[in-house]
Amino acid sequence: MELTDVEQVYDAFVGITQNILSFTVPVKTVSMGPKDPEFITPRVKAMLRKRNRLRRKGRLEEADSLAQQINTVITNGRSNALNKLETASTKELWNAVNKTRKSKVKGHAYTTLRDPDAVNTFFATVATKDAYDVHELDSYVPL
Repeated sequence: MELTDVEQVYDAFVGITQNILSFTVPVKTVSMGPKDPEFITPRVKAMLRKRNRLRRKGRLEEADSLAQQINTVITNGRSNALNKLETASTKELWNAVNKTRKSKVKGHAYTTLRDPDAVNTFFATVATKDAYDVHELDSYVPL
């Protein structure tokens, strides 16, 4: 095939290149969530999914071998991240530590427990009954 026009040559080049790439470079989609730790990269997540598939199929030796590779990748990644902190300030070190710690639970329970009046009111409403009968306590039999 003889091409003389520059656009035709370029289009042929792009077509051939895309064809070669589609056959040689695997494309996988991995969902990364906000709660995924920093050491869980798309590569690690894809490897974990493959390991889980192998285990479900009963191919445990292959799964264990892949698990060792995953451990190596995670260990190297975390090691590199820690090496970057060699010359870090105290504030930067604490920021790195806090990233690995579980986030504090924010919610209604902690704010309620700080207020003794709110706790008393809550338990008073739970424990109070409109048709309260003292004799019900006598009939209570623990299990």
